[in-house]
Amino acid sequence: MKNITFSLIIPVYNAEIFLKSTVNTILNQTYKNIEVILVNDGSQDQSLKIARQMAEKDARVFVVEQKNAGAAVARNNGLALAKGDYILFPDSDDYFTTLKGLEEIATLLDESHADVLFFDCIEVTEKEVQHNFDSNFRRENVFSRSANKGLENMIKANKLTRSAWTKVVNRDFLLQNCIKFPEVSQTEDTGFTADLIFYAKTLDWYEKKFYAYVKHDESITAKRLSTQVVKDSEKVISYAMARVKDMEDLKQKNVYLSYMAYPYMVLLGHAKELAKRDKETSKQVIKNLKEYSHLLNYDWTPRVSMIRKFYSIFGYYLTVVILGKAMDRIYKRKGI
Repeated sequence: MKNITFSLIIPVYNAEIFLKSTVNTILNQTYKNIEVILVNDGSQDQSLKIARQMAEKDARVFVVEQKNAGAAVARNNGLALAKGDYILFPDSDDYFTTLKGLEEIATLLDESHADVLFFDCIEVTEKEVQHNFDSNFRRENVFSRSANKGLENMIKANKLTRSAWTKVVNRDFLLQNCIKFPEVSQTEDTGFTADLIFYAKTLDWYEKKFYAYVKHDESITAKRLSTQVVKDSEKVISYAMARVKDMEDLKQKNVYLSYMAYPYMVLLGHAKELAKRDKETSKQVIKNLKEYSHLLNYDWTPRVSMIRKFYSIFGYYLTVVILGKAMDRIYKRKGI
């Protein structure tokens, strides 16, 4: 266990309020065999100064600078420098919920040598902070199963998130399969996780809500999607779906399409909602995405199951209208 090293790659953009506390939940872990790579993405505040100060105080912290290019480019630049056996991808405004997390994960990986280890998370807002950090999903549902069965169990339990920050990934596995983040705005995690699902042969699960996702007014998710983000999301979906025709393993194909069904459904809602600001792009994206409408039949994810019923009754375009209205209500409920 002591030989396992972790690289934690953090894109940093105007994160002066949160950065120090985020990094401290890493540096204060009981497991010390780590490196923290802070990739400053052209910040305009004091983030770079704070990052450099932390690097001066702790030799495990490294600072990389780049012109503003987004989180995907920052993570890929961090990957090029990482030396750890396993890689984690925290965001600069979130934190780990337990200081023993990396130590316990190292113990699991010492046994499983998994390509990817997954863990649970909590959402933190100004109004609500959770205090129960035990996951209600058991390791035996993943570790003791084939990769396809483990992924199926996670999808059906709504535990397979798109977010990169709920995963610990073997660096050699990434290098051997040339896996990087698609360099797009905001939706890179969807494509990255699709690659993990496609290539991974061995999986593991950590039975803790190890990651706290902090939702605040400056979060990316606190804004309606722009035209560019919707276009980039379409590119990610299209690229991920292009490999399906070459899948010969039916079980793997079912798992892969069941994973893709939820981000596809969400994108349909965003694309329709975009019509309020860019009707032409909205119409074109919705037309393009119709090619993959069969994804709505893959309802392992609980949130897709209800939409499948609408799709079977009303068809594609009316279902898109329903999803657009639902997305608009979600934004209004959040005050966006």
